[in-house]
Amino acid sequence: MKFRLIAATLCAAGVAAPAIADNAADIKAAIKKAQKAYNSCDVEAMKGLTSEKSFAFNMDGSLTEGNDMADLKAACDAGTKFDLPLNVAKMHVGNDWAVAAGTYKGTVTPGEGKVQNIDAHFTLVLVKDGDGWKSIHFHDSPNIKPQKATE
Repeated sequence: MKFRLIAATLCAAGVAAPAIADNAADIKAAIKKAQKAYNSCDVEAMKGLTSEKSFAFNMDGSLTEGNDMADLKAACDAGTKFDLPLNVAKMHVGNDWAVAAGTYKGTVTPGEGKVQNIDAHFTLVLVKDGDGWKSIHFHDSPNIKPQKATE
């Protein structure tokens, strides 16, 4: 009985491997598309790449829910410019889910023009929705450099 379970698991893994590899390429493409949409303030594209069930903690500790992108739209309407390239360091992919983790280092320039340097790491959870991938959770935190101990 135990052998059949192991054999079935290995067979299923062999069948799923090509699909998972295809998913990884699709997920990387979806992340690049989302990065481009966010950095260019394409609010409608971001809505299409974010699940209605999405939620995310922001660096200020607030929680954003859904995919209406009201905060992004307001910031863009106020003249904010984004240059935040995502660098995916690690990804785990299933048939209909994925988790990506990485860093981004760039700038946010509010309408008044004072550039804010951003250095952060993130975790992104995606789910397969129809033929595409959508973000269902995003979390980012600033990269904090360790302080030297004082005596």
